[in-house]
Amino acid sequence: MSGEAADKWEKRFLRERKARKEAEALLEQKSLALYRTNKELMEAALLLEERVEERTRELKEAKDAAEAANRCKSEFLANVSHELRTPLNAVLGFSELLMETVQDETSYEHLRAIQASGSGLLVLINDILDLSKIEAGKLSLEERDTDLTQLVRELSTLYQLQAKQKGVNFSVELTGSYQKRLRLDEVRLRQILVNLVGNAVKFTHNGSVTVSLNVEEKGAGEASLRAAVSDTGVGIPEEQLDLIFEAFVQKKSQDSKLYGGTGLGLAISRRLAELMGGSLGVESEVDSGSTFTLYLPSLWVSSGSSLENATQPEQSFDGLLDGKTILVVDDVLLNRKLVLGFLKKQNVTILQAETGVQGVELARAHLPDIILMDMLMPEMDGHEAASILKNEPCTRHIPIIALTASAMREEKEKCRMAGCDAHLSKPVTKKVLISALTRVLGISSIATDPQCSALSSW
Repeated sequence: MSGEAADKWEKRFLRERKARKEAEALLEQKSLALYRTNKELMEAALLLEERVEERTRELKEAKDAAEAANRCKSEFLANVSHELRTPLNAVLGFSELLMETVQDETSYEHLRAIQASGSGLLVLINDILDLSKIEAGKLSLEERDTDLTQLVRELSTLYQLQAKQKGVNFSVELTGSYQKRLRLDEVRLRQILVNLVGNAVKFTHNGSVTVSLNVEEKGAGEASLRAAVSDTGVGIPEEQLDLIFEAFVQKKSQDSKLYGGTGLGLAISRRLAELMGGSLGVESEVDSGSTFTLYLPSLWVSSGSSLENATQPEQSFDGLLDGKTILVVDDVLLNRKLVLGFLKKQNVTILQAETGVQGVELARAHLPDIILMDMLMPEMDGHEAASILKNEPCTRHIPIIALTASAMREEKEKCRMAGCDAHLSKPVTKKVLISALTRVLGISSIATDPQCSALSSW
């Protein structure tokens, strides 16, 4: 090989060696950068994982705290409800018994005042419980065939005289296929309408209050219901129309001494309307009145249930419980005395026990026809007593009504699990108690009366 060729190959070799070293250096540089980047990513991933774990832990702690707070609230409401309903049971019950006996008009009016005040307090208790149930998503609807004409008669009975005393004209209009039975939660519909009509009468000092209900059939057994309550009362400023549906909020500048109220009625009514698949809205003008409209767009119509010219005969309690033996288990003497007072004119035998242990012993010894069982008692509570009786061959056939001051859904379920045949919340009226007894005993259907809807059976 010539010297020129050798120089050429040497130069080529040097260039390639230099290029290789540069490539190796670049590769080493890139590898180092990749290593550092990967290390940073791993550190970031580790940090992110730690933060996720920390955030997850914080969320779990917050969730646990919220659930604990919710349980505390439920327990608090249950306890408050129980503690308020227990004395209310005596206040309303014994005043009802006295109203049957007093002849003096002044005394009778005093008793009516006691009844009205006690009923007002009961409404407040129920409103607070309803709001709590709605917020917790635990309020469920109980749908049944409903007679709108009967519901309207009740509204007229409730508010016709009250409106007349204020010099306000009260009228009800029914249009469309209102004679058909609609399947809906009658208790909740009545609750909404009573609130709307009650407000209309309260805030109207002259003019009129008009309630209009229209049922429009859509075919295929479906219908809509539109209920409007219009008044010529004080009205509501436009900027406050949405605020009045918030809980515990009332119209600004409203005289609380004159009108009272807690600001719960409309909030609960709107939420009930939404729960029923509908809406509740308002149109109003200051000093010209308001119109609240409830719209339920999709309801089932019961086939072949026309109510034209239908009448509901008044049912009597006389003789329904003749010869029955009733065991009353309650640690509060006043509650037992009240039951005795309600059943005084019935031809029944009343056995009394003030603890669950005594109740079980009396049930075993006398085998009563039915048991009224309080749930919260010392020594042995009603749940344990009911469970014992329902697990013994000689007493398991005896129906048990849980007559308790608790109205919470959890308590009703607890009573059912203990073996009770039905649940009745205090306070109760004479009619509700007797109708519950006859219904559970299977000897009367009086409990279908709307006033007797306090009975829960399963």
